[in-house]
Amino acid sequence: MNSIKKAFTLLELLIVVAIIGVLAGVGVPMYNGYVLNANVVKTGADMASVKQAATFIRMTTGFWPGSTWPEPGSGGSNPRLDPLSCSCDAGNTFMYNNSPLIRATWRGPYMTNWPENVMGGTYWFDYNQQDQNGDGMGNERVLWLDNGRGNNGVRFPTELSQAIDERWDDGNLSTGFIQIWQGNNLGAILQQDM
Repeated sequence: MNSIKKAFTLLELLIVVAIIGVLAGVGVPMYNGYVLNANVVKTGADMASVKQAATFIRMTTGFWPGSTWPEPGSGGSNPRLDPLSCSCDAGNTFMYNNSPLIRATWRGPYMTNWPENVMGGTYWFDYNQQDQNGDGMGNERVLWLDNGRGNNGVRFPTELSQAIDERWDDGNLSTGFIQIWQGNNLGAILQQDM
């Protein structure tokens, strides 16, 4: 008996490859859109949790948390400045603080973990006495979302910065509370005192 070998024809293989190509052409952009949206949502959630913790620190101690990088504070002589700043790793001013100004009122830690940004880098909380966003008011508590420091050279892509601003601010990276400052550093003003 003769056995008949069955195989795909070249035309059938080309049709399958074309179908796979169409599915990939539709699926990859959709996947990238989902990833971008997830990164925007996570960044917004991180901003909200840091803002909430900073507000609790202010309510319980009478001071805003200090900058999360080494920076001299005012020593408590001016509570509008940065008296709780310390020489510690990012976020630790939210987790512990040995300042004599707040020993009796510290109820921390106010965060169990300092969030990592979506590019695997570090957020930095800072105080800026000068007007950073051009609205004529200073005394800004800023969360630097992407300032290059601690990001191991991995920066936010422009489309991610723009999407964050569109979702959580005014959609313009030159105005509002989320802006690109000092070259290409993306920052969000969480609180601004008059």
